[in-house]
Amino acid sequence: RVLAYCLMSNHFHLLLEVPPGNERELSDELLLERLAVLYPAWKVREVAGRLATARAAGDAAEARRVVACHARRMHDLSQFMKTLLQRFSSWFNRAHGRTGRLWEQRFCSVLVEDGTAARAIAAYIDLNPVRAGICQDPADYRWSSYAEAVAGGAKARAGLVRALRGPRGSDGTARGWAQGGLAREYRALLLGQGAEVVVDGTVRRKGMARERAAR
Repeated sequence: RVLAYCLMSNHFHLLLEVPPGNERELSDELLLERLAVLYPAWKVREVAGRLATARAAGDAAEARRVVACHARRMHDLSQFMKTLLQRFSSWFNRAHGRTGRLWEQRFCSVLVEDGTAARAIAAYIDLNPVRAGICQDPADYRWSSYAEAVAGGAKARAGLVRALRGPRGSDGTARGWAQGGLAREYRALLLGQGAEVVVDGTVRRKGMARERAAR
């Protein structure tokens, strides 16, 4: 689950939640739907055929093996990032007529606890363009979770609700964004952390003017 994100010109940030794996809750239909995002149609048809054959023969063990083979990667951070980076590299190389590696190094990951840490990391991510001096208000930078949430994006709102409230305080939907007051709470957090820092007349950290943030 992507809870918060920001795409910059030469890097990106993601706040991800990796759900615990439970292959028994994964139906054949949902498995094939997810595989269709990752694989070409012929591959999905092949897996569907193996599952159908196993189900028709009453071979539950074989069906479980087919599901488990593909389900494991759905709850693995390294697999997720590998697929994401490879897919983007392939698209970028095709679009720009280039070959070879695109990323300078392996992704870096940090374990984040629920609660204060998750809220702080989400805000840090959405404030990237403000601290880079690209904009003063994080809502004005369209390639971020906050701007998408402000524009009405249900998935972005659901992700930020989960980042702010944690899995126990969120049902995975966007309902708490407006009704629960989280939109105002998160904006106050962003403006507080994103205010410009000036020391002895020198801007130490770019951001929104404190007077504007207060207003």
